[in-house]
Amino acid sequence: MKKISLLTFLLGSFFLLQAQPYTKHIAPINNEKWWGCFVGIGNEMPFASNTPLYDLAKVNFNNETSPLLLSSQGRYVWSDEPFRFRLVNDTLVIESDYESPQVTTAGKNLRDAYLHASKTHFPANGKTPPALFFKEPQYNTWIELMYNQNQEDILNYAHNIIENGFPKGILMIDDNWQRYYGNFEFKAEKFPDARAMTDELHRLGFKVMLWISPFVSADSPEFRDLAAKGFLLKNKNGTPAVVNWWNGYSACYDMTNPAAVESLKQTLNECMGKYGIDGFKFDAGDIAILANGEYDYYDKNADQNIFSQRWAELGLSYPFNEFRAAWKTGGLPLVQRIGDKDYSWYAVSMLIPNMAICGMLGYPYACPDMIGGGQFSSFLDIKEDEFNQELIVRSCQVHALMPMMQFSVAPWRILNREN
Repeated sequence: MKKISLLTFLLGSFFLLQAQPYTKHIAPINNEKWWGCFVGIGNEMPFASNTPLYDLAKVNFNNETSPLLLSSQGRYVWSDEPFRFRLVNDTLVIESDYESPQVTTAGKNLRDAYLHASKTHFPANGKTPPALFFKEPQYNTWIELMYNQNQEDILNYAHNIIENGFPKGILMIDDNWQRYYGNFEFKAEKFPDARAMTDELHRLGFKVMLWISPFVSADSPEFRDLAAKGFLLKNKNGTPAVVNWWNGYSACYDMTNPAAVESLKQTLNECMGKYGIDGFKFDAGDIAILANGEYDYYDKNADQNIFSQRWAELGLSYPFNEFRAAWKTGGLPLVQRIGDKDYSWYAVSMLIPNMAICGMLGYPYACPDMIGGGQFSSFLDIKEDEFNQELIVRSCQVHALMPMMQFSVAPWRILNREN
């Protein structure tokens, strides 16, 4: 009995030790500072001497993430898996459940660190998004229409773009065009002839993109069909999971299931053919949405980070794509947008630092939110004659210096003719 008890104790101790995270303390050299991991808090970088604990498996701050930390002294930390980190009196403390964190010395400065890390871990694959993203402005119907996406107002918006002398470009029809989540048919009561609408937009010179998400309204025909095929994300007990996200509670495609991904691609392709759509705005791939749940992924080695990565990789099949959240997809021809900002000077001040870290994490094909802000709630109580016109103009000037720019609130509605 004593031998068995001793063996049980030793095995228990072994597995307990194995479950402990790997921890590494990286002392600073020459007033070293660090950048990385989260685009959404790029305006807080370089990180302060003391920070809270950040967990790449739990949060993404409404934007792209990457398992990369870059140093002003030419060093960097990369991991293929999510890790936790914080700074304690300028000492970088990293915890990992997967591997012992390693520091690579690549040169003498931040640029050296970035160039070495990008070449090693996320080199450009030789392809870029379509030139139209960079040559002309993008237009998004969100701020003007919000959840009231409809054919008449979308066409009016497009005609106003041209009548006010703005260049033609990509027009994105945002959330709530579809009958319900998981269905890719236009609402008949809002869009009496959706194909005629897209044909008109094309005639005017626009490319047309549609907002989509991986979510599926529960108790719908699509839900029942996808559940029967095993294409939905599951709870640990094997039932379809219902996920809490910003638009309520929905089932969700399991993006770690290749058959589910192919089924979704077929549905998207049918939507493109039927309505003449050029591409999609892929929203809601946030790590944070799934981080608090216990799910049974089709890929037993997957987690919320892999889910986010697979959702982003779906965009590779569609040259006209846009993302606001991504994980470890640097170097790929995926269009990124900075997360929704409110209508404020502080938000304008965040655009340049957040765009800078976006590039450093491997996402150079990026757009700094929407001009004047993409957070619709900050526009709700402002009368047209109360807009700070300089704020809108300065926001536009920042966008003009970036790889891409995107209008949403209509300048002809809120600005005087001169501005």
